[in-house]
Amino acid sequence: MSARCSLLGIGSDIGGSIRIPSDHCGIFGLKPYSKRISSKFHACFSQAFGSISIVIPLCIGPMGKSARDLALFMDVASNE
Repeated sequence: MSARCSLLGIGSDIGGSIRIPSDHCGIFGLKPYSKRISSKFHACFSQAFGSISIVIPLCIGPMGKSARDLALFMDVASNE
């Protein structure tokens, strides 16, 4: 996204996986609360990760070039 190859990205965040890369790349990232966007189709690659995400809720959130892009995504993808 920072190279202008993508308009929007969607990631998962437990300990900073959306926020930290966004900060370092000069783009916007949002970690909403855990139930705002469904993680129903999120890939879980290991049993250990699945058990950790029960204790620490996984958050699905957008990354984009502006806060306006993130707001538009949240309006469309939100479970509310």
